[in-house]
Amino acid sequence: MKKTKLLVLGTSILLLAACGGTSSSGSFNPTTQPTEPSKEITYQFVGEYTDSTLSSMGFDYFVILNLYDDGTLEGSGYNCMSMNSSPAAENAGFYADWINGTWEEGLDEEDQECIVINTEYGEDAKNMMTGGTPLEGEFTYYVYPDTDNSMSFTLDVPVFSGRQCEVNYNGTIIYDTMDEFIKETVYDYREPENTLVTFEDSTNHFKLYVLDDNTIDLANGTLDPADNTYRYKSAKKGTWAYETNELSFIFDGDETKCVATIEGNKATLNYTYVLYAGYGETALTLVCDDVTSLLQ
Repeated sequence: MKKTKLLVLGTSILLLAACGGTSSSGSFNPTTQPTEPSKEITYQFVGEYTDSTLSSMGFDYFVILNLYDDGTLEGSGYNCMSMNSSPAAENAGFYADWINGTWEEGLDEEDQECIVINTEYGEDAKNMMTGGTPLEGEFTYYVYPDTDNSMSFTLDVPVFSGRQCEVNYNGTIIYDTMDEFIKETVYDYREPENTLVTFEDSTNHFKLYVLDDNTIDLANGTLDPADNTYRYKSAKKGTWAYETNELSFIFDGDETKCVATIEGNKATLNYTYVLYAGYGETALTLVCDDVTSLLQ
Protein backbone atom coordinates (compact mmCIF):
# COMPACT_ATOMS: atom_id res chain seq x y z
CA MET A 1 0.00 0.00 0.00
CA LYS A 2 2.83 2.35 0.80
CA LYS A 3 4.43 1.63 -2.57
CA THR A 4 1.19 2.58 -4.33
CA LYS A 5 1.03 5.92 -2.53
CA LEU A 6 4.63 6.72 -3.41
CA LEU A 7 4.02 5.86 -7.03
CA VAL A 8 0.99 8.14 -7.20
CA LEU A 9 2.91 10.96 -5.55
CA GLY A 10 5.84 10.57 -7.92
CA THR A 11 3.52 10.55 -10.93
CA SER A 12 1.86 13.75 -9.70
CA ILE A 13 5.21 15.50 -9.43
CA LEU A 14 6.19 14.47 -12.94
CA LEU A 15 2.88 15.68 -14.34
CA LEU A 16 3.24 19.00 -12.52
CA ALA A 17 6.76 19.53 -13.93
CA ALA A 18 5.66 18.63 -17.44
CA CYS A 19 2.82 21.13 -17.31
CA GLY A 20 5.08 23.90 -16.03
CA GLY A 21 4.39 23.88 -12.34
CA THR A 22 3.63 27.17 -10.64
CA SER A 23 4.89 28.61 -7.40
CA SER A 24 2.64 29.67 -4.60
CA SER A 25 2.43 33.12 -6.22
CA GLY A 26 1.18 31.63 -9.47
CA SER A 27 4.25 32.61 -11.59
CA PHE A 28 7.04 30.46 -13.03
CA ASN A 29 10.48 31.37 -11.63
CA PRO A 30 13.36 29.47 -13.25
CA THR A 31 16.44 29.23 -11.05
CA THR A 32 18.99 29.46 -13.89
CA GLN A 33 19.29 31.41 -17.13
CA PRO A 34 21.48 30.54 -20.14
CA THR A 35 24.62 32.68 -20.35
CA GLU A 36 26.78 33.59 -23.31
CA PRO A 37 30.26 32.07 -23.14
CA SER A 38 32.96 34.69 -22.53
CA LYS A 39 35.52 35.32 -25.26
CA GLU A 40 39.20 34.90 -24.56
CA ILE A 41 41.93 36.93 -26.26
CA THR A 42 44.13 34.72 -28.43
CA TYR A 43 46.37 37.44 -29.88
CA GLN A 44 46.76 41.11 -28.98
CA PHE A 45 48.41 43.65 -31.27
CA VAL A 46 49.30 47.15 -30.05
CA GLY A 47 50.86 50.20 -31.70
CA GLU A 48 51.07 53.98 -31.63
CA TYR A 49 50.33 56.52 -34.36
CA THR A 50 51.48 60.12 -34.14
CA ASP A 51 54.05 62.56 -35.49
CA SER A 52 55.52 65.86 -34.31
CA THR A 53 52.75 67.88 -35.97
CA LEU A 54 49.92 65.80 -34.53
CA SER A 55 51.43 65.65 -31.04
CA SER A 56 51.90 69.43 -30.98
CA MET A 57 48.18 69.71 -31.71
CA GLY A 58 47.29 67.24 -28.94
CA PHE A 59 46.86 63.99 -30.90
CA ASP A 60 48.77 60.81 -30.09
CA TYR A 61 46.88 57.59 -30.74
CA PHE A 62 47.50 54.18 -29.19
CA VAL A 63 45.93 51.29 -31.07
CA ILE A 64 44.86 47.91 -29.69
CA LEU A 65 43.60 44.99 -31.79
CA ASN A 66 42.29 41.90 -29.99
CA LEU A 67 41.82 38.60 -31.82
CA TYR A 68 39.41 36.36 -29.89
CA ASP A 69 39.14 32.59 -29.67
CA ASP A 70 35.75 32.60 -31.44
CA GLY A 71 37.30 33.96 -34.64
CA THR A 72 36.17 37.58 -34.17
CA LEU A 73 38.30 40.66 -33.61
CA GLU A 74 37.91 44.16 -32.20
CA GLY A 75 40.14 47.20 -32.66
CA SER A 76 40.07 50.37 -30.57
CA GLY A 77 41.94 53.67 -30.45
CA TYR A 78 42.87 56.00 -27.60
CA ASN A 79 44.20 59.55 -27.86
CA CYS A 80 46.59 59.54 -24.92
CA MET A 81 46.97 63.33 -25.16
CA SER A 82 43.32 63.74 -24.27
CA MET A 83 44.78 63.41 -20.74
CA ASN A 84 41.65 61.45 -19.83
CA SER A 85 42.29 58.36 -17.74
CA SER A 86 38.62 57.63 -17.02
CA PRO A 87 37.23 54.10 -17.58
CA ALA A 88 36.71 53.19 -21.23
CA ALA A 89 32.92 53.30 -21.01
CA GLU A 90 32.97 57.03 -20.18
CA ASN A 91 36.23 58.18 -21.76
CA ALA A 92 35.83 60.82 -24.48
CA GLY A 93 39.36 60.12 -25.76
CA PHE A 94 38.70 56.40 -26.28
CA TYR A 95 37.11 54.93 -29.42
CA ALA A 96 35.90 51.39 -28.73
CA ASP A 97 34.45 50.44 -32.11
CA TRP A 98 37.20 51.58 -34.45
CA ILE A 99 37.64 48.24 -36.16
CA ASN A 100 35.85 44.89 -36.22
CA GLY A 101 36.02 41.73 -38.30
CA THR A 102 37.23 38.12 -38.31
CA TRP A 103 40.47 36.11 -38.33
CA GLU A 104 41.65 32.56 -38.83
CA GLU A 105 44.82 30.53 -39.02
CA GLY A 106 45.20 29.54 -42.66
CA LEU A 107 47.29 29.74 -45.80
CA ASP A 108 48.20 32.60 -48.06
CA GLU A 109 48.09 32.50 -51.86
CA GLU A 110 51.41 30.65 -51.90
CA ASP A 111 50.24 28.06 -49.34
CA GLN A 112 52.37 29.52 -46.54
CA GLU A 113 50.99 29.25 -43.03
CA CYS A 114 49.82 32.58 -41.67
CA ILE A 115 47.05 34.36 -39.84
CA VAL A 116 44.44 35.79 -42.18
CA ILE A 117 42.86 38.95 -40.75
CA ASN A 118 39.82 40.64 -42.28
CA THR A 119 38.81 44.03 -40.90
CA GLU A 120 36.30 46.78 -41.55
CA TYR A 121 35.85 50.17 -39.94
CA GLY A 122 33.28 50.36 -37.14
CA GLU A 123 30.85 53.00 -35.89
CA ASP A 124 33.56 55.04 -34.13
CA ALA A 125 35.63 55.35 -37.32
CA LYS A 126 35.06 59.01 -38.17
CA ASN A 127 37.06 61.84 -39.67
CA MET A 128 37.05 64.36 -36.85
CA MET A 129 38.68 67.01 -39.03
CA THR A 130 35.52 67.14 -41.17
CA GLY A 131 32.97 67.17 -38.38
CA GLY A 132 32.83 63.45 -37.68
CA THR A 133 32.25 62.17 -41.20
CA PRO A 134 31.97 58.33 -41.11
CA LEU A 135 34.88 56.46 -42.68
CA GLU A 136 34.47 53.23 -44.63
CA GLY A 137 37.12 50.62 -45.31
CA GLU A 138 37.59 46.87 -45.64
CA PHE A 139 41.05 45.30 -45.49
CA THR A 140 42.70 41.87 -45.56
CA TYR A 141 46.09 41.11 -44.01
CA TYR A 142 48.35 38.06 -44.02
CA VAL A 143 50.41 37.97 -40.84
CA TYR A 144 53.37 35.64 -40.33
CA PRO A 145 54.64 34.59 -36.88
CA ASP A 146 58.36 34.84 -36.15
CA THR A 147 60.28 32.00 -34.54
CA ASP A 148 59.56 33.44 -31.07
CA ASN A 149 55.83 33.65 -31.90
CA SER A 150 55.92 37.46 -32.12
CA MET A 151 54.19 39.16 -35.05
CA SER A 152 53.82 42.60 -36.60
CA PHE A 153 52.02 44.15 -39.55
CA THR A 154 50.82 47.50 -40.83
CA LEU A 155 47.18 48.10 -39.88
CA ASP A 156 44.86 50.63 -41.53
CA VAL A 157 43.45 52.82 -38.76
CA PRO A 158 40.74 55.50 -38.95
CA VAL A 159 42.84 58.42 -37.70
CA PHE A 160 41.30 61.49 -39.35
CA SER A 161 40.94 60.51 -43.03
CA GLY A 162 42.64 57.12 -42.54
CA ARG A 163 46.28 56.34 -41.75
CA GLN A 164 48.50 53.29 -41.31
CA CYS A 165 50.09 52.14 -38.08
CA GLU A 166 52.47 49.29 -37.30
CA VAL A 167 51.03 47.01 -34.62
CA ASN A 168 52.91 44.30 -32.75
CA TYR A 169 52.24 41.12 -30.80
CA ASN A 170 55.08 40.13 -28.48
CA GLY A 171 53.81 36.66 -27.56
CA THR A 172 51.78 37.78 -24.52
CA ILE A 173 48.52 39.56 -23.70
CA ILE A 174 49.57 42.92 -22.27
CA TYR A 175 46.17 44.43 -21.39
CA ASP A 176 43.35 42.32 -19.99
CA THR A 177 40.82 45.17 -20.18
CA MET A 178 40.38 48.44 -22.02
CA ASP A 179 40.45 50.30 -18.71
CA GLU A 180 43.92 48.89 -18.09
CA PHE A 181 44.97 49.83 -21.63
CA ILE A 182 43.96 53.46 -20.99
CA LYS A 183 45.63 53.66 -17.57
CA GLU A 184 48.92 52.37 -18.95
CA THR A 185 49.04 54.58 -22.05
CA VAL A 186 47.67 57.95 -20.86
CA TYR A 187 50.28 60.66 -21.47
CA ASP A 188 52.51 61.17 -18.45
CA TYR A 189 54.78 64.24 -18.52
CA ARG A 190 57.95 64.03 -16.48
CA GLU A 191 59.24 67.27 -15.06
CA PRO A 192 62.88 67.90 -16.07
CA GLU A 193 65.29 66.75 -13.37
CA ASN A 194 67.68 69.63 -14.01
CA THR A 195 65.11 72.34 -13.24
CA LEU A 196 66.45 75.42 -11.45
CA VAL A 197 63.14 77.25 -10.95
CA THR A 198 59.56 76.96 -12.17
CA PHE A 199 57.28 79.78 -13.35
CA GLU A 200 53.55 79.10 -13.22
CA ASP A 201 50.31 80.52 -14.58
CA SER A 202 47.75 78.82 -12.34
CA THR A 203 44.82 80.43 -14.16
CA ASN A 204 45.65 78.99 -17.57
CA HIS A 205 47.51 75.98 -16.15
CA PHE A 206 50.92 76.50 -17.75
CA LYS A 207 54.33 75.87 -16.18
CA LEU A 208 57.69 77.13 -17.40
CA TYR A 209 60.66 75.02 -16.34
CA VAL A 210 63.97 76.91 -16.37
CA LEU A 211 66.82 74.42 -16.69
CA ASP A 212 70.48 74.47 -15.71
CA ASP A 213 71.65 74.13 -19.33
CA ASN A 214 70.10 77.52 -20.24
CA THR A 215 67.09 75.93 -21.90
CA ILE A 216 63.41 76.20 -21.00
CA ASP A 217 60.38 73.93 -21.33
CA LEU A 218 56.88 75.40 -21.36
CA ALA A 219 54.22 72.84 -20.43
CA ASN A 220 50.45 73.23 -20.46
CA GLY A 221 47.94 71.32 -18.37
CA THR A 222 44.70 69.56 -19.29
CA LEU A 223 42.12 68.50 -16.71
CA ASP A 224 41.83 64.74 -16.21
CA PRO A 225 38.18 64.10 -15.28
CA ALA A 226 39.11 60.79 -13.66
CA ASP A 227 40.61 62.50 -10.61
CA ASN A 228 40.02 66.22 -11.34
CA THR A 229 43.73 66.97 -11.56
CA TYR A 230 45.78 68.53 -14.35
CA ARG A 231 48.10 66.50 -16.55
CA TYR A 232 50.88 68.39 -18.31
CA LYS A 233 52.66 68.04 -21.64
CA SER A 234 55.49 69.97 -23.23
CA ALA A 235 54.13 72.78 -25.40
CA LYS A 236 57.19 74.82 -26.38
CA LYS A 237 60.90 74.96 -25.74
CA GLY A 238 63.51 77.71 -25.91
CA THR A 239 66.43 79.31 -24.10
CA TRP A 240 67.04 81.77 -21.26
CA ALA A 241 69.84 84.14 -20.23
CA TYR A 242 70.69 86.57 -17.46
CA GLU A 243 72.91 89.39 -18.70
CA THR A 244 73.39 92.98 -17.57
CA ASN A 245 70.69 92.65 -14.91
CA GLU A 246 68.19 91.37 -17.48
CA LEU A 247 66.45 87.98 -17.26
CA SER A 248 65.28 87.13 -20.77
CA PHE A 249 63.64 84.19 -22.56
CA ILE A 250 63.45 83.27 -26.24
CA PHE A 251 60.85 80.67 -27.23
CA ASP A 252 61.47 78.51 -30.28
CA GLY A 253 59.96 80.05 -33.39
CA ASP A 254 59.86 83.55 -31.93
CA GLU A 255 62.11 86.32 -33.22
CA THR A 256 61.97 88.56 -30.18
CA LYS A 257 62.93 87.82 -26.60
CA CYS A 258 60.68 88.21 -23.56
CA VAL A 259 62.08 90.02 -20.56
CA ALA A 260 60.89 89.19 -17.06
CA THR A 261 59.96 91.86 -14.53
CA ILE A 262 61.89 91.35 -11.29
CA GLU A 263 60.76 92.67 -7.93
CA GLY A 264 62.99 91.50 -5.10
CA ASN A 265 63.27 87.74 -5.50
CA LYS A 266 60.06 87.47 -7.51
CA ALA A 267 59.87 87.48 -11.32
CA THR A 268 56.90 87.82 -13.68
CA LEU A 269 56.98 86.89 -17.36
CA ASN A 270 54.24 87.85 -19.81
CA TYR A 271 54.04 85.67 -22.91
CA THR A 272 51.40 84.95 -25.57
CA TYR A 273 51.35 81.25 -26.35
CA VAL A 274 50.09 80.27 -29.82
CA LEU A 275 49.10 76.67 -30.43
CA TYR A 276 49.75 77.13 -34.15
CA ALA A 277 49.59 80.06 -36.57
CA GLY A 278 46.29 81.88 -36.30
CA TYR A 279 44.77 79.54 -33.73
CA GLY A 280 44.74 79.04 -29.97
CA GLU A 281 46.31 82.20 -28.56
CA THR A 282 46.63 82.33 -24.76
CA ALA A 283 47.99 85.35 -22.86
CA LEU A 284 50.13 83.95 -20.03
CA THR A 285 51.30 85.58 -16.83
CA LEU A 286 54.00 83.27 -15.52
CA VAL A 287 55.23 83.92 -11.98
CA CYS A 288 58.14 82.57 -9.94
CA ASP A 289 58.43 83.63 -6.30
CA ASP A 290 62.19 83.11 -6.06
CA VAL A 291 64.57 83.47 -9.03
CA THR A 292 67.74 84.20 -7.08
CA SER A 293 69.41 81.05 -8.46
CA LEU A 294 69.10 82.54 -11.97
CA LEU A 295 70.53 85.97 -11.12
CA GLN A 296 74.19 85.04 -11.02
